[in-house]
Amino acid sequence: MTLDTAKEILKDNSRLPNKEAEAVVRGGMNICEQIEDGRRKYVWIKVKPTKTDDESSIALALAKYRLAKDSQNKLKAPKAEHKEAPAPPTPLTNPKPITHPIKRPQSMSQRIKKKLWELWKEIDEVVIE
Repeated sequence: MTLDTAKEILKDNSRLPNKEAEAVVRGGMNICEQIEDGRRKYVWIKVKPTKTDDESSIALALAKYRLAKDSQNKLKAPKAEHKEAPAPPTPLTNPKPITHPIKRPQSMSQRIKKKLWELWKEIDEVVIE
């Protein structure tokens, strides 16, 4: 779609949305992709006007984006390396017994959990009686 056509469409049909015309006038659009772990990623792709109205500006922009993305993925692909198995652990002959463990101060969340646990036990005793 040419820039002039896109501007005319937006001027004439202000109530009807035309995504391609809006993208051409703005110079781009956001697309949503789903990442491997299920999250969504919003990417801005540049949409340039074409020379004729027969070509879809969005289709060309998406094709260019996917081509660049595929080439980046090929570069990032890790090469398979042959890893040696780790050596088995050696047993300790004379382990030293721990006489007294180091006491660390409890965090606030740990203290709250402990108090809530005690409160829960008290509630359970009242309910049982």
